[in-house]
Amino acid sequence: MKKLLLSLVIVTVILGSCKKDEETTTPTPTVTPYQITSADIPVAGEQYRLAVYTVTPNDTFTVGASGQGRVWNYNPIPITAQVDTFDFGSPANHPDGAFFTGSNLYLDSHQEAVMFMDKNSSKVDVTGIWVNANGEIMKGNMTDNYTVLKFPITYNAAYNDTGYASIATTINYQGVDLPGKYDIKFKVTSLCNAEGNITTPTGTYKCIRDKRREIQDMKVSVQVLGQWSEVYSQVDTNYTYTFWSKDKKWYVADVKTDVTDKIISISYLLE
Repeated sequence: MKKLLLSLVIVTVILGSCKKDEETTTPTPTVTPYQITSADIPVAGEQYRLAVYTVTPNDTFTVGASGQGRVWNYNPIPITAQVDTFDFGSPANHPDGAFFTGSNLYLDSHQEAVMFMDKNSSKVDVTGIWVNANGEIMKGNMTDNYTVLKFPITYNAAYNDTGYASIATTINYQGVDLPGKYDIKFKVTSLCNAEGNITTPTGTYKCIRDKRREIQDMKVSVQVLGQWSEVYSQVDTNYTYTFWSKDKKWYVADVKTDVTDKIISISYLLE
């Protein structure tokens, strides 16, 4: 009897061991984070139009908290007549494209300036600036390229960058045409601090929210008797929350705020 019990115990142990050997642990699936790559942003020939709404004291829109799984509702928004248009083109199709040898794409926002850019798999750099100021053409390549996008755009991604351009021109100063120049310094701080879904008047989109601070420091100088003299300067600081959508290959909303995060205007993609 003892031998029988011992045999049963041994068989039970063996079967238990075999059962454990046959069990497989299901691996935890790897979740690919929502992200925007260089393949998910515009190429030459594409156009994007955004309606711009300036908020009123009666509006209650807020930027919302940072984090994942967030929901933003910027709808309804009153109909607005202001529309910003962004055209992307090939430098080969621009009259002065040959001047900007380091570029493979340009962005025309139809507000005097055209930004020539180098788009690659890791980032988008501004490499030059072309300006039509009331018929006067000014152009210059960046001395220090300025990174405006860094890939992938995904939750918690962050970067800082600076850039510099000097554009030579002729300036009429006190009734006299003099050699002049525009010295422009750029600085950006970017943090993708939220991910979720945003609703605008045109739909609901999954997106990454990029919190940005951009500074443009411009100095205008003229040359008199071989010496440069500064005649004008201006510093602009912009605070924005940009909502990037993989589905639309562009941002579906752009919320401008003051330094305290109070919303000034909301732009949303029309199509």
